[in-house]
Amino acid sequence: MSLKGKLVSEINIKCNGDVFHEILGHKPHHISSICPDKIQNVNIHEGEWGTVGSVNSWNFTHDGKEKAVKEIVEEIDEEKKLIKKKIIEGDILEDYKSFYITTHVETKGENNLVTWIIEYEKKNANVPDPHTYMEFALNMTKDIETHHIKKMSLEGKLVSEINIKCDGDVFHEIIMYKPHHMCNICPDKIQKVDIHEGELATIDSVRLWKFTHDGKEMVAKEVIEEIDEEKKLVKKR
Repeated sequence: MSLKGKLVSEINIKCNGDVFHEILGHKPHHISSICPDKIQNVNIHEGEWGTVGSVNSWNFTHDGKEKAVKEIVEEIDEEKKLIKKKIIEGDILEDYKSFYITTHVETKGENNLVTWIIEYEKKNANVPDPHTYMEFALNMTKDIETHHIKKMSLEGKLVSEINIKCDGDVFHEIIMYKPHHMCNICPDKIQKVDIHEGELATIDSVRLWKFTHDGKEMVAKEVIEEIDEEKKLVKKR
């Protein structure tokens, strides 16, 4: 009887396949906040997130027991949305000589098919095939799907347009380079604009706004994420 084996399972998800691949490949440390009952912690030990050769450690609960493993990323194919990892240390290797996990996401229109592959070699014939680990992976997939479906339902986008008769370059300059002038232009709306980090009109600079909205005095802090002078575009968060 061979001690080597391979399990393959497929599951359809309704959330974006690119997002799912990004979480598993580049942001696995976010999973502990998505399904804390299963994943308690994911840390990087060597390299950088989402790179071949990087080493991550996972603390998780499986079959009611707290466990830990360390893995190395062996392959990443962004085009195929494929990630292959090898377990190199931890509780799983108490029963298995080798343990590889591959995840592949296939996107066709609105359909996203996630394939999980576990390749393994048991230490002896008494060790069960890792069906419970496959079930664990599928349940984690469902949790990630549910989390992002809820997140999508809370996200939105508003777009409005207005024609102005003043010079567009001047308007862009005020918004981008001289926002502190706005408290003189419309003091009933904007009371103060201060720079807290960085320099005016630079990416990652942080500004503090004090303003009046719906009759209430409010405060907001923003960071500049994108500037395109040619398009006169500024993106803030």
